[in-house]
Amino acid sequence: MTVLIVGATGLIGKSLVKSCLSRGWRVHFLTTRKGQLNQIDGAYGFLWNIDQSFIDKACFEGVSVVVNLAGTPVSLPWRKANKRKILNSRILGARLLNDTLAALKGHQVQRYIGASGISGYPSHPSHCYQERDAADAATFLGDVVRQWEDAALSFKILGMSVAMVRTGLVLAPNGGVLSQIAQPIKMGFGAVLGQGKQWQSWIHIDDITAVYEYLMEATGQGVYNGVSPSPVQHDTMTYAIAKQCRRRIILPKAPRFALRLLLGERSALVLESQCVHPDRLMKENFNFKYTTLVSALKDLLPQ
Repeated sequence: MTVLIVGATGLIGKSLVKSCLSRGWRVHFLTTRKGQLNQIDGAYGFLWNIDQSFIDKACFEGVSVVVNLAGTPVSLPWRKANKRKILNSRILGARLLNDTLAALKGHQVQRYIGASGISGYPSHPSHCYQERDAADAATFLGDVVRQWEDAALSFKILGMSVAMVRTGLVLAPNGGVLSQIAQPIKMGFGAVLGQGKQWQSWIHIDDITAVYEYLMEATGQGVYNGVSPSPVQHDTMTYAIAKQCRRRIILPKAPRFALRLLLGERSALVLESQCVHPDRLMKENFNFKYTTLVSALKDLLPQ
């Protein structure tokens, strides 16, 4: 199999490229810089530029599956310009891929798998979302998710099967949300944010990598929730990380109003509550390696 992975240098992308290569698959990836064409050993780089609507069409040669993980991190300050970057990096990139394939004769791409996020689900203190629930959150990230998924669905017009992965908090040993939570805890400055009862739906980096590989070979279409079967509340996650790091949480809870003053609209990243279940993956007998937060943390934060 030959796959094109867009966003190959991100947290999930790096893991996915490595895993695909280990299976003997040929991997193509896109980059904006000539100097980075050979940055991934064993993979083949091709140039593209969203602003100039340019893409090296050779990137599609022999490719049967496109996996699009590209997107500016949502952790950037939500100033107007950054909001445009967060949205455009997802929508315009997908549009460029679509327009190029629409005009390209003889390509072999049969499947498109697009990243998405669970932030499309409205914040709720108790409801556990499944794929059949609408992603209709009236928020900035809710709008991003809707447009992101609409851009993915446009590939169906080209006759491709389309799957979208609404991903939760990805826990990885280096980088990502786990490092952001664990580092202050290790330094003695960890604290529960808000009341701590907001639900956090997480997934181990190995499992989300396996989800994408599973969907490369599967035929299922539409939305899949890319989360573990065991969401936890924020305070549970915070104390579990502290226990694994052999530290104590001694600071009082950080009040919601203070977080909103400090982060503004972006406080939604830590205060919203989305309890999400991977219903479709479970029904299709996908094998999660890490089904509990404790088992994931033992692997990612060895003592």
